Amino acid sequence: MEAGVVSAVWGKDIAQDVFQRWNQGFIFSSKEPLALVQYSGGPCAVLAPVQAFIFQKHLYEDRDNDNLDNEDWRKCESSVAQGLLISVLSHILINASSDGTCRLALLDSKAPPTSTVAMDTIAQVTPTQTGGVSGGLKRKHPSPLSEEKTSGIKREPSLSLPPLITGSSIEKLLEKVKRKEEGSGHGQESGCGLTLEALSSALRSVRERQQEEEEEEEGEDQELRAIDNKMMSSDALGQTGLASRQTGLTGSGDISSATTKTRAEDFHSKIRVCHCTDLGSTVRCIRENLSDFFSSYGVLLFLYSVVLTKGIDRISEEREETEQPLIDPLHGHGSQNLINLLLTGRCVTNVFDLDKDLGGMKLLGIPRQSTVGFLTILESLHYCEVGSFLKNPIYPVWLIASETHLTVLFSLEIGLTSEEDAQSVAKREFSRFSIEGDSCLMATDKLTDLLQKLNLETDSGYVEYMKKKLDKESAGIILLSDFLNEFYPFPQMECERPKAFTVYHYNGLIHNNEDEIQLARGQAVALGEAGGTSSDISLINCLQTKWPDLIIHWDGGTDPKII
Repeated sequence: MEAGVVSAVWGKDIAQDVFQRWNQGFIFSSKEPLALVQYSGGPCAVLAPVQAFIFQKHLYEDRDNDNLDNEDWRKCESSVAQGLLISVLSHILINASSDGTCRLALLDSKAPPTSTVAMDTIAQVTPTQTGGVSGGLKRKHPSPLSEEKTSGIKREPSLSLPPLITGSSIEKLLEKVKRKEEGSGHGQESGCGLTLEALSSALRSVRERQQEEEEEEEGEDQELRAIDNKMMSSDALGQTGLASRQTGLTGSGDISSATTKTRAEDFHSKIRVCHCTDLGSTVRCIRENLSDFFSSYGVLLFLYSVVLTKGIDRISEEREETEQPLIDPLHGHGSQNLINLLLTGRCVTNVFDLDKDLGGMKLLGIPRQSTVGFLTILESLHYCEVGSFLKNPIYPVWLIASETHLTVLFSLEIGLTSEEDAQSVAKREFSRFSIEGDSCLMATDKLTDLLQKLNLETDSGYVEYMKKKLDKESAGIILLSDFLNEFYPFPQMECERPKAFTVYHYNGLIHNNEDEIQLARGQAVALGEAGGTSSDISLINCLQTKWPDLIIHWDGGTDPKII
């Protein structure tokens, strides 16, 4: 595996408290069977995008959309929830892949505990012939075996070591010497230059060393195995989370006691990498190793899988601050690059549409309309502007970002999203050619390029005529309003937006849902005119960046928190 995966995620050093906060699996709530639970701050950067896609897939791909009002969609068996998780994880990986292949980071239960493995090295694996995977650290002297494939999962070259003297081999030698000794007297050598006494001593040493190693490995793995044993049992998928009634969670036992003692070095020494050649083999590999993603390392394993699948080189090309890791080393929050990577497959910093040129420096944006959307409180504070591709996704499901946390909001009203009209497209393309710092101004000499992008007339005589008309004072600047009035005077009427609709909000962070983990339901109403806003970090302020006239009456009278 290429070097740099761990440093791309964590930076130069891994803060132990930050690493511990990220030690959790994909755990479903027993109160809301489709909802994932978050234990500490930080992992929401992975959990929330996965959660958004779970809702999107369950509501809009796997069900009859005409039969959602009775909220039967909120009731499902654990096997259904796990099937959704498998599908979502697989599709996120495929979306990040450039060639349709995926690389999965999985736990290697057979890897010996070690603290000498380099932090930028992750163990390789060799898939078994049955489609499962057996682990082993990468060693010297690989045997010259050709690469094979099993059900779309690549078999990497096997690795061999010189034969070792084991306890069983010494026992055989010892028995041989005893037989010879009985016939020819004491002091007989074994044939390998060792006497009976030496062999007996070696056998004792081997047995003592094996016992010490077994006790050491047992001690380091005991807590993780205890978690997995509590949470896993057989079902249709072969892996099912057990409910912990005390906490109202499924898929995990007492996570906190185990995660406080995990060490990054031990974790990285136990990772194996599985290569999958297509979506089908990726789904199979995740299903067969689903317990890894339920374990206390599950979120990190998936994060590493995304980074491995995307590739370090492509991640470096797409993120502008190449030294900034995907996880903030001080606070443990996921970066915008990570959020965008999981939502769109592109590891960019910005949330505007398409790419922009800023004084010769290319700024990368969101390449196309996203499947689920993104809204941020930072836009209401005028720190950024979210583009149409994220604000107006294909399905009415959005990540909601405060300054430190991610939650999910969705609606069953598909009319809340729509395809862009011609004027919206024109506004976006105009902004690509706009003057630095102002999306409403464009240099006159860029008019030909803009018209070509919009598939409008680009005859040189016509363009010169329009330049004079739009830039009457020959200032070298064209205003967005003048351009739209000339080419798009009658904007296409949008589909009638619902005046009232139901929304659901989910915040999986446990300390925000101490009594009961559940979806918050509210009735949204469009007033027809912009409502008042404040500087509060509130959900409604975030939503008003998309719907300025929106108000919501929440069941129970309490606004859900986004922090």
